[in-house]
Amino acid sequence: MSNSLHTLAENWLEMSQPYRPSAFWFWNADMNHTRMDEVVAEMAASGLREFLIHPVHGMTIPYLSDEFFERYRHALTLAKKHGLKVWVYDEFGWPSGVAGGFLLREHPEFNGWFLKFDKDEHGAVTAVPSHPDVQLDNTLGAPWTQNEIGYLDTLSVDAVNCFIQMNHQRIYEECGELFHEVVRGFFTDEPTTMVINEKRLEGCWNTIGLPWTPELPARFEKMHGYDIQAHYVELTDPAPCQFRQDYWAVVKQMHVEAYHAQMSDWCHAHGVGYTGHLGENAFLMQVKFAGSAYQCLSLMDEPGIDYLGMMPDPEHVFMEEVLVPSIARHSGHDRVYCEAFGISRYDLRLSDMLQRAQMFGIYGINDIALMGFHQGLTGVRKRTYWPPLFQSCPWWEFFPQFRDAFARSIALPSLGQHQARYAVLYPQYQLEQNNPFQNGFGLPGEPVMPLTEEVCRAIYEAGESYEFVFPEMVGQAELCDGHIKFPYAEYDALIAPSDFRYFEATDAVLDGLEKQNAQILRQPAAQIIQHITSEKSCWAERLTLQTDAPAGSIRVTRYEFGDGELFALRNTTSEAVSVNISSSQHMARWEPLSGAVYAVEGVEAHCMAPQGCLYLSLTSSAVPSSAQPVLGHQKPLDVMWSVTPETANTATLSDMEFRGQEGWIAATSMDPFIPELPRNCTGIPAVLRGETHFEMRAQFECQSLPTQLGMLFETEYLRSLTVNGQSVYLSQAQEAIVWDRLGCVDILGLVKVGTNQVTARLEYPQFETSVHNDAFFEADVMPSCDVCLMGDFRLVDCVITAENFTPQHLPINLMQQGWEQYMGVMGLEGRFSLSEPQANQTVGFDVELLKHDCLELLVDGQSLGKRVTPPYRFDVSGLAAGDHTLTLRLSSTSGNLLFLPADWGVAGVSIIIA
Repeated sequence: MSNSLHTLAENWLEMSQPYRPSAFWFWNADMNHTRMDEVVAEMAASGLREFLIHPVHGMTIPYLSDEFFERYRHALTLAKKHGLKVWVYDEFGWPSGVAGGFLLREHPEFNGWFLKFDKDEHGAVTAVPSHPDVQLDNTLGAPWTQNEIGYLDTLSVDAVNCFIQMNHQRIYEECGELFHEVVRGFFTDEPTTMVINEKRLEGCWNTIGLPWTPELPARFEKMHGYDIQAHYVELTDPAPCQFRQDYWAVVKQMHVEAYHAQMSDWCHAHGVGYTGHLGENAFLMQVKFAGSAYQCLSLMDEPGIDYLGMMPDPEHVFMEEVLVPSIARHSGHDRVYCEAFGISRYDLRLSDMLQRAQMFGIYGINDIALMGFHQGLTGVRKRTYWPPLFQSCPWWEFFPQFRDAFARSIALPSLGQHQARYAVLYPQYQLEQNNPFQNGFGLPGEPVMPLTEEVCRAIYEAGESYEFVFPEMVGQAELCDGHIKFPYAEYDALIAPSDFRYFEATDAVLDGLEKQNAQILRQPAAQIIQHITSEKSCWAERLTLQTDAPAGSIRVTRYEFGDGELFALRNTTSEAVSVNISSSQHMARWEPLSGAVYAVEGVEAHCMAPQGCLYLSLTSSAVPSSAQPVLGHQKPLDVMWSVTPETANTATLSDMEFRGQEGWIAATSMDPFIPELPRNCTGIPAVLRGETHFEMRAQFECQSLPTQLGMLFETEYLRSLTVNGQSVYLSQAQEAIVWDRLGCVDILGLVKVGTNQVTARLEYPQFETSVHNDAFFEADVMPSCDVCLMGDFRLVDCVITAENFTPQHLPINLMQQGWEQYMGVMGLEGRFSLSEPQANQTVGFDVELLKHDCLELLVDGQSLGKRVTPPYRFDVSGLAAGDHTLTLRLSSTSGNLLFLPADWGVAGVSIIIA
């Protein structure tokens, strides 16, 4: 192990640079050079190291057209100019495989198949090879597609080669002169062994179907010596059977040969890498839609995973987050690519993302691509798939602090060597034996996931960690000095519960290791769990850990460095927990947020935040550490605070309606994916799908008139506007940059106290109103009607009032104070006085926010720093006696971009007295 904790302590930020996040760049609008130049320049200025080009809905130029390639060359040239690298997304939309619909149009013979299971009127199972009749995301909505039906046959070498030649080879031929300087590789997104029709069980991935291709019967007979076609219905037999094993052996081989092997070979032959992820991450889904996760992902230079951020608790996918890094480890790769925070909640905060970064780093997921930069956000684009996480967000100015803390969080464990005590044999055989009629998410009757999860949780409860090993590579195991060694890892024990069946070759390897006295745990899962939890932690003699947390809720993961070891502790609960830690060795605490390293004298007493992490190192000689944090007691600062907005407030119109053939129709919800959040209704109704001209009416209430009030709108879509029956001259609008470049026209002279009526005519290109969403969301996207108010007002209970700067005491909830739709940084200003003794003893300030938002603190106009997550502690020295001004600058969330109200504000401020 070459990396040293001593060296890392002195060069943490520098050594973490390769682990800075990258970003998706969604090509979802008019791809004009000016906007492209701005986006790439902003990426470079923000310190991103690379980006991934992802053509998606809203792109106005045809995919793979001459215009498309001209823009691609321009993007690569910009990347070269700014010193950035690029990943090439290998499709329009997703999943990868149909070249934006052109492949199926030109080569219908390569449309995929699946084995469709059903039951006749007598209850007998039927199995018929069928073509899919669904339209996928990559063939819907865009003007150049023709609503092509189906998906690529990814079990066919010829079909996949056609995709590569039509897509990858064409991109290379058009832009190849920049490849070796700029392009890191190709990213493939959720290729599957099959896409099936719309008959489902609780979701589109949970389907009654299995992979098939016309070449399968001949390949099957060649491999196994008998005819497959008479046995199809046996694939639904609830009992394990040899035929099902034989079937999957053929499917796995055909899919890997056709898709991932060809992709990998092509990329390497052209001097670039290969990454991406499967569809999706859950174990049974990977078998149904990839065959073997290990065989597919091990062919990638960076095996990948998809992390959707819409769930507040990531524990439902913790085994998947171990699975992919395990594949990377055993295939000799040290980076795991992650498409991160797609479909996240719009109130996602940087603190949430930073917590997940720490989780990623601990698991070994260490090449993170955030979502994302948008080419444009007007019309339908604000609502299609992913929330914008970059320059459109109110917190964008705080990104550098987040970026560096993120990189340190990923780098800290990644620069060490994960020391897992246990290897868990991945239950590939048992997963393949699953009945296609069976729901695949751990319901009664499907024991694979629950039993595996119980074993894995028991390992964590014992204070240990684990990795998966796979049937395809278990034969590489050797016994060496009592350890089970593989080419890239070693373990004390290998776990293979007897509750499951395994391949005969796997059992033979386990038998051989047992004869050599290797520790192979092959008892029933319940006995294995009892054994694991009764064992003393292998690190217990070096580190003592006491906690009030429930057993197993504090995950302990160890990493070996050249001069010591790092312990990463993660609180997986939603509550704060206390830990007391001591060691006879030199112990240091590492803080990714600040980059500080502190020597620990005696016992480290720590309160771990919900979902929070604590990093401690043990070395024989002390690592270089920062100065110890200044200690002191807190004294609440009881002063009056003024709210000082730095930009104009915004407000949606209420009671918005659109005229249809049957009369006026209420606007639809902005976001159907987060129904528990309150929101204003500003979307064009789906019943008007396909229309291009719309009449809209709405209103707003004014309790008192502000001094500035304008109407904000998207200039390319609004044709006329009236307020209280009087026409507004749109030609007099000034440019306003909010979530995009918008127009804002003054309407104050037309507004009255009370109810104000608004009418408008809007015109959208048909593409804007005919985009279909994919099956995952089960919803059709319509444009948001972004005609809203902007000015120096407060918005309380949807009523506009003039700004009130009357100072007030904390706590201050800015949403309740009238800033629920504010998009920007808000200032709170208070004045306080210090006597000479108080000034001499003041060493810092501590701020408590209502939510974990971004915060900057200034004293007398001088910044003490920025924070993107708690603790909001700011050290200070040399304050003079007398009067001082304290300014708190905090940002609203991305949720305000779509007018989804969320609490934000300040709960309290304290002075820290030495």
